[in-house]
Amino acid sequence: MIAADFKSPTIRTERGSVRTRFLFLHSLLLALLNIVGLTLGFFIWRLAGGGNQAFTQGIIAATFTFFGYWLLLKLRESRGLEPARNKVQALGVWLLSACFLVAVFLPLHYFAQGYGSSWGNVAALLRLAIPTNFLAAFLLLWRKSAPND
Repeated sequence: MIAADFKSPTIRTERGSVRTRFLFLHSLLLALLNIVGLTLGFFIWRLAGGGNQAFTQGIIAATFTFFGYWLLLKLRESRGLEPARNKVQALGVWLLSACFLVAVFLPLHYFAQGYGSSWGNVAALLRLAIPTNFLAAFLLLWRKSAPND
């Protein structure tokens, strides 16, 4: 597997400190959870009959993303799969999730609405995703404190 080495500019083919597939998979999952959460928030806002759209959609999307990612990590843990090894991996997941979010959102918005999204929408999306995904990505570092668990 190819892995990036943050200590040198070279890419090594042996198992490095950052697992590329792990970073891409978890970043993409976070980005998709953000989009599903925003869509869910939009539908709930519409069903509620209005109000403050940004607040309603943001709270629902942030909650859905955080707890959805937590649930995925618990399922992953129950299968014996390893979480992030260090803070660099969690930080990589966080940064890549923002990139994936924009890369998925823009074409999705274009195909769903028939026109490109404004930069204001992208900025609002990132204002929601950056703190939410930061907390979610650092769930990767959480370990059980009980020694027998």
